[in-house]
Amino acid sequence: MSSKIINNRHFFRDLQGIDQFSEIVDIRQYRPLPDDWLVIATDIRGSTEAISNGKYRAVNMAGACAIAAIINDFPDLEIPFVFGGDGVTIAMPDVGRDHILGLLKYCKEAVNSSFGLELAAGCQSMAQIRKDGRDIKIGKYLLSDHVSQAIFWGDGVDYIKEIIKQPENNLSLVQMVEGNFSGLECRWNEIPSEKDEVISVIIKSIIENDVERSEFYKQCFQMIEKIYGDESDYAPVKEEGMTLSIKPKSLRGEATIRSYPATLVKKAVYFFKLYYTQLAGWYLMKKKISTKHTDWGDYKTDFVKNADFKKFSDGLKLVLSGTTDQRIRLRSYLKAQYRKGNLVFGTHSSPASMTTCFVTDYQKMHVHFIDGTNGGYASASVELKEQLKQLNTQKSKINSSV
Repeated sequence: MSSKIINNRHFFRDLQGIDQFSEIVDIRQYRPLPDDWLVIATDIRGSTEAISNGKYRAVNMAGACAIAAIINDFPDLEIPFVFGGDGVTIAMPDVGRDHILGLLKYCKEAVNSSFGLELAAGCQSMAQIRKDGRDIKIGKYLLSDHVSQAIFWGDGVDYIKEIIKQPENNLSLVQMVEGNFSGLECRWNEIPSEKDEVISVIIKSIIENDVERSEFYKQCFQMIEKIYGDESDYAPVKEEGMTLSIKPKSLRGEATIRSYPATLVKKAVYFFKLYYTQLAGWYLMKKKISTKHTDWGDYKTDFVKNADFKKFSDGLKLVLSGTTDQRIRLRSYLKAQYRKGNLVFGTHSSPASMTTCFVTDYQKMHVHFIDGTNGGYASASVELKEQLKQLNTQKSKINSSV
């Protein structure tokens, strides 16, 4: 292993973090990903159809499984990632491309067996992405005192998502490596909005200049807060709305993938343990009991702090609790900016938010991926992709007439 790779191994861990979300749209907060790092992406094929068939919990769980498999395999690394609803983007030092692809193939098989969904997955070196004329920069947003969140900037983010969907990247010739999905959980009921609805929002600026784009994102976020108020007003997760689920339908996804390769006996045993855990968790949190390793009276408070409902992955992604009127005002602003050629966007409204969790330690070290129910980010992306398609069609017409 070269000294360069050794020096870059803890690149993300050593980045200076930012603790104000408004700063994530500042291009100065980002650093180029090292050439010797890998960029990994996953995506659920046909997620829109799956969601329309009521499989939105399964889509979220399947989309997050690669996070657990990779982080559990490299516990000594702080590995940056962004969860996007129906897939993830992960960056990490190149510890062996074949090994990573083997883990992704395991995820692919587990998702198909557990949920009947197809997971597209793959990785590319940052050096190759730059050779292909694309780029990715990364920053670190401090979600809380204990959990940090990656923020990605650059056209390489969408580029890697397109690469993994190519037919030749089906992982058929890859030697599978057994993964570990420990920590991947889905144990909470849906959290109803305190207002009219929960809205999942994706905003992607198409301004070419980085500095101008950075300034535009800043204006967008300021407008969002002008419409929705500050975080205490629009946060979709509040302690008083959180309840543990005991519904088999809600717990089935975790039980199925965590017992993969599943047999009826393994699933039954996991379900039994999960129900016991749910009852114990309810009692421990209600009574605010401290055990040897966890102060359960703090768990919901830390959950709210570690709730991942605001993110940036070459675009703003937000889950907001608000009123119908606020959504109408926001969409009016976004439509005006779309007509001006500044952005493309997508929104999806639902009555509640839901969470998929990754827990490495119940005392502080747990992150909770928040999305809207009935589709969330995946449904919002449909509108965004249609706008991109329309813009590309318009450009083609203009170019053909010149």
